[in-house]
Amino acid sequence: CDRALNFNTLDLIVYINKASLYAVQKKYVDAFYYVNKLKELSFNTSVGYIVKASIYASRGEANNAISEVSDGISKRVTGIEALYRIRGNCYLSVRDFERAINDYTKVIELVQSDASAYYQRGLSYLQMGYRDKNNDMQDKAIADFTEALKLSQDKNIRYNAYLFRGGSLVLKLE
Repeated sequence: CDRALNFNTLDLIVYINKASLYAVQKKYVDAFYYVNKLKELSFNTSVGYIVKASIYASRGEANNAISEVSDGISKRVTGIEALYRIRGNCYLSVRDFERAINDYTKVIELVQSDASAYYQRGLSYLQMGYRDKNNDMQDKAIADFTEALKLSQDKNIRYNAYLFRGGSLVLKLE
Protein backbone atom coordinates (compact mmCIF):
# COMPACT_ATOMS: atom_id res chain seq x y z
CA CYS A 1 0.00 0.00 0.00
CA ASP A 2 2.85 2.45 0.75
CA ARG A 3 4.25 1.89 -2.74
CA ALA A 4 0.87 2.80 -4.24
CA LEU A 5 0.86 6.03 -2.22
CA ASN A 6 4.22 6.99 -3.71
CA PHE A 7 2.96 6.51 -7.26
CA ASN A 8 -0.47 8.08 -6.98
CA THR A 9 -1.07 10.16 -3.87
CA LEU A 10 -4.47 11.31 -5.12
CA ASP A 11 -5.93 7.83 -5.20
CA LEU A 12 -8.69 8.08 -2.61
CA ILE A 13 -9.23 4.33 -2.57
CA VAL A 14 -5.70 3.82 -1.25
CA TYR A 15 -6.32 6.24 1.61
CA ILE A 16 -9.60 4.54 2.47
CA ASN A 17 -7.91 1.14 2.43
CA LYS A 18 -4.95 2.33 4.52
CA ALA A 19 -7.23 3.93 7.11
CA SER A 20 -9.42 0.83 7.25
CA LEU A 21 -6.44 -1.51 7.54
CA TYR A 22 -4.95 0.46 10.42
CA ALA A 23 -8.34 0.66 12.13
CA VAL A 24 -8.74 -3.13 11.95
CA GLN A 25 -5.26 -3.45 13.43
CA LYS A 26 -6.32 -0.98 16.15
CA LYS A 27 -3.57 1.43 15.09
CA TYR A 28 -5.84 4.41 15.39
CA VAL A 29 -3.20 7.15 15.17
CA ASP A 30 -2.18 5.80 11.77
CA ALA A 31 -5.81 5.25 10.74
CA PHE A 32 -6.72 8.85 11.56
CA TYR A 33 -3.61 10.11 9.75
CA TYR A 34 -4.86 8.54 6.51
CA VAL A 35 -8.44 9.65 7.16
CA ASN A 36 -7.25 13.22 7.55
CA LYS A 37 -5.27 12.91 4.30
CA LEU A 38 -8.39 11.52 2.67
CA LYS A 39 -10.42 14.47 3.93
CA GLU A 40 -7.82 16.88 2.50
CA LEU A 41 -8.04 15.27 -0.92
CA SER A 42 -11.80 14.88 -0.95
CA PHE A 43 -12.51 18.14 0.84
CA ASN A 44 -16.00 18.65 -0.55
CA THR A 45 -17.30 15.08 -0.25
CA SER A 46 -18.61 12.97 2.59
CA VAL A 47 -16.06 10.17 2.09
CA GLY A 48 -13.52 11.23 4.73
CA TYR A 49 -16.23 11.98 7.27
CA ILE A 50 -17.84 8.58 6.67
CA VAL A 51 -14.57 6.70 7.12
CA LYS A 52 -13.62 8.61 10.26
CA ALA A 53 -17.09 8.24 11.78
CA SER A 54 -17.02 4.52 10.98
CA ILE A 55 -13.76 4.14 12.86
CA TYR A 56 -15.20 5.96 15.86
CA ALA A 57 -18.35 3.83 15.73
CA SER A 58 -16.29 0.61 15.56
CA ARG A 59 -14.56 1.75 18.75
CA GLY A 60 -17.92 2.30 20.44
CA GLU A 61 -17.47 6.08 20.36
CA ALA A 62 -20.89 7.10 19.07
CA ASN A 63 -20.55 10.68 20.32
CA ASN A 64 -17.31 11.19 18.39
CA ALA A 65 -18.91 9.66 15.29
CA ILE A 66 -21.86 12.04 15.70
CA SER A 67 -19.50 15.01 15.99
CA GLU A 68 -17.59 13.93 12.89
CA VAL A 69 -20.64 13.59 10.66
CA SER A 70 -22.17 16.75 12.12
CA ASP A 71 -19.03 18.57 10.99
CA GLY A 72 -19.48 17.23 7.46
CA ILE A 73 -23.16 18.15 7.48
CA SER A 74 -22.36 21.70 8.59
CA LYS A 75 -19.91 22.01 5.68
CA ARG A 76 -22.62 20.84 3.26
CA VAL A 77 -20.36 18.32 1.55
CA THR A 78 -21.60 16.22 -1.36
CA GLY A 79 -23.11 12.89 -0.35
CA ILE A 80 -24.65 14.55 2.69
CA GLU A 81 -27.51 12.03 2.82
CA ALA A 82 -25.00 9.36 3.85
CA LEU A 83 -23.89 11.56 6.74
CA TYR A 84 -27.46 12.01 7.93
CA ARG A 85 -27.95 8.24 7.76
CA ILE A 86 -24.78 7.50 9.74
CA ARG A 87 -25.65 10.09 12.34
CA GLY A 88 -29.17 8.65 12.56
CA ASN A 89 -27.66 5.21 13.11
CA CYS A 90 -25.46 6.58 15.88
CA TYR A 91 -28.41 8.30 17.54
CA LEU A 92 -30.37 5.06 17.29
CA SER A 93 -27.50 3.16 18.92
CA VAL A 94 -27.54 5.52 21.91
CA ARG A 95 -31.35 5.40 22.03
CA ASP A 96 -31.87 9.05 21.07
CA PHE A 97 -34.88 8.16 18.96
CA GLU A 98 -36.10 11.69 18.30
CA ARG A 99 -32.82 12.77 16.74
CA ALA A 100 -32.54 9.51 14.82
CA ILE A 101 -36.02 10.09 13.38
CA ASN A 102 -35.07 13.65 12.40
CA ASP A 103 -31.98 12.45 10.54
CA TYR A 104 -33.76 9.60 8.75
CA THR A 105 -36.48 12.07 7.77
CA LYS A 106 -33.79 14.29 6.27
CA VAL A 107 -32.45 11.33 4.26
CA ILE A 108 -35.97 10.68 2.97
CA GLU A 109 -36.36 14.35 2.01
CA LEU A 110 -33.12 14.12 0.02
CA VAL A 111 -33.75 10.66 -1.50
CA GLN A 112 -37.47 9.86 -1.46
CA SER A 113 -36.97 6.27 -2.68
CA ASP A 114 -34.54 5.29 0.09
CA ALA A 115 -36.08 2.12 1.53
CA SER A 116 -33.35 1.79 4.14
CA ALA A 117 -34.13 5.22 5.59
CA TYR A 118 -37.81 4.30 5.91
CA TYR A 119 -36.83 1.03 7.56
CA GLN A 120 -34.42 2.71 10.02
CA ARG A 121 -36.93 5.44 10.84
CA GLY A 122 -39.52 2.72 11.39
CA LEU A 123 -37.19 1.05 13.89
CA SER A 124 -36.80 4.36 15.70
CA TYR A 125 -40.56 4.89 15.85
CA LEU A 126 -41.05 1.30 17.01
CA GLN A 127 -38.57 1.62 19.85
CA MET A 128 -39.82 5.05 20.88
CA GLY A 129 -43.41 3.80 20.80
CA TYR A 130 -42.49 0.77 22.91
CA ARG A 131 -40.58 2.95 25.40
CA ASP A 132 -43.36 5.52 25.69
CA LYS A 133 -46.31 3.12 25.26
CA ASN A 134 -47.45 5.33 22.38
CA ASN A 135 -49.65 3.77 19.69
CA ASP A 136 -49.19 6.80 17.42
CA MET A 137 -45.50 5.91 17.18
CA GLN A 138 -46.45 2.30 16.41
CA ASP A 139 -48.68 3.56 13.58
CA LYS A 140 -45.78 5.60 12.18
CA ALA A 141 -43.49 2.56 12.45
CA ILE A 142 -46.02 0.42 10.57
CA ALA A 143 -46.32 3.07 7.84
CA ASP A 144 -42.54 3.28 7.44
CA PHE A 145 -42.06 -0.48 7.36
CA THR A 146 -44.81 -0.69 4.74
CA GLU A 147 -43.12 1.99 2.64
CA ALA A 148 -39.76 0.19 2.95
CA LEU A 149 -41.45 -2.96 1.67
CA LYS A 150 -42.85 -1.08 -1.34
CA LEU A 151 -39.49 0.43 -2.22
CA SER A 152 -36.99 -2.31 -1.48
CA GLN A 153 -35.93 -5.41 -3.34
CA ASP A 154 -33.26 -6.15 -0.72
CA LYS A 155 -34.12 -9.43 1.01
CA ASN A 156 -32.73 -8.35 4.38
CA ILE A 157 -34.66 -5.10 4.47
CA ARG A 158 -37.84 -6.84 3.31
CA TYR A 159 -37.52 -9.67 5.84
CA ASN A 160 -36.87 -7.30 8.74
CA ALA A 161 -39.55 -4.83 7.64
CA TYR A 162 -42.12 -7.65 7.63
CA LEU A 163 -40.86 -8.89 11.00
CA PHE A 164 -40.91 -5.51 12.72
CA ARG A 165 -44.16 -4.41 11.09
CA GLY A 166 -45.73 -7.52 12.62
CA GLY A 167 -44.13 -6.69 15.96
CA SER A 168 -45.54 -3.18 15.79
CA LEU A 169 -49.01 -4.56 15.18
CA VAL A 170 -48.68 -6.91 18.16
CA LEU A 171 -47.52 -4.08 20.42
CA LYS A 172 -50.57 -2.04 19.39
CA LEU A 173 -52.84 -4.88 20.47
CA GLU A 174 -51.36 -5.11 23.97
